[in-house]
Amino acid sequence: MKLSSIKLSRLERQLLLLFVYTAVLSLSFLLAYQIRFEFVVPDEYQRHYVRIWSVVVVVKLLCLWICGQFASLLTYFSLPDLRRVTLATVLPFAGLLAWWQLGWMPLNAPDTHLPTVPRGVIIVDTMLSFAGVVFVRILFRMVRERDFSLASDRSDLRRVAILGAGEVGAHLAQELAGKPRMGREVVTFFDDDTRKHGTRVHGIPVAGELDAERLSALDIDEVVIAMPSAAARRMREMVSLLRGSGIAHTTVPSMEQIASGQVQVTQLRPVEIEDLLGREKVELETDEIKALLRDKRVLVTGAGGSIGSELCRQIAGYKPEALVLVERSETQMFLIEQELL
Repeated sequence: MKLSSIKLSRLERQLLLLFVYTAVLSLSFLLAYQIRFEFVVPDEYQRHYVRIWSVVVVVKLLCLWICGQFASLLTYFSLPDLRRVTLATVLPFAGLLAWWQLGWMPLNAPDTHLPTVPRGVIIVDTMLSFAGVVFVRILFRMVRERDFSLASDRSDLRRVAILGAGEVGAHLAQELAGKPRMGREVVTFFDDDTRKHGTRVHGIPVAGELDAERLSALDIDEVVIAMPSAAARRMREMVSLLRGSGIAHTTVPSMEQIASGQVQVTQLRPVEIEDLLGREKVELETDEIKALLRDKRVLVTGAGGSIGSELCRQIAGYKPEALVLVERSETQMFLIEQELL
């Protein structure tokens, strides 16, 4: 049974997280005592641990709940989650330090001779709790990505190079790695910034600048231009080189579309004329076109190409009775269909 195929209700997910977090936090607190006393804990501290561990764990669970960690999906873990886990572990750390510093001992009554929590235990417990919770969440995510990877035939994936190792390119690579159903595997980056050459982004090497020699040396099926803010002149240079090499090439949506949330970075499209002109496309709004298209059944051939797809977008805005798309490429047909839907 694959983790990605298991469907849990909200309550079941929260109960599973409660069990996992409780186990991790309890073990962390126990190990903190063992490490502090080099695995020979004095009797009085053993009695003290037994008396307070449940309270400490409940406080930590409460902090995790306040920071939204019981509402998170099991198999997704990102930087915002990491920040919330950090806050959830720092709060009990500050509370226990205040307890130790001020000498509060309400949990020890009536055995007031029992010691408080040693500062070494508090520090070690905080580090172990943070590491344990993060490890569990990353483990769930790794299992999910492994399931998706095993579910796809790696031999059928297109080998893709991303042109642009910036924020958009890095996000695209991460999304494609987590969605093998899109049929693409990122094998390398190209970037003009010499400081990035020889480095890695999400484990993928940055080969250097895009040129014919590097393209011929690498076994690449497709190049994705992930530079939505690139100048039109630079776009023309890159497209000219790619056309000359005969390698298929696509590009990401514009920065305005990505920022506004209209589309996702993985909605790749062919390079269009407006990308090369460096200006916005001209929108036609005439009464003659409306009269020609409104409430009519319109068929567009080559609907997935750069011209055909733009025709589909324009025609759809004039409210035809039906818009029929004809295209030989199943991939391009799927992309334009999803965009129109």
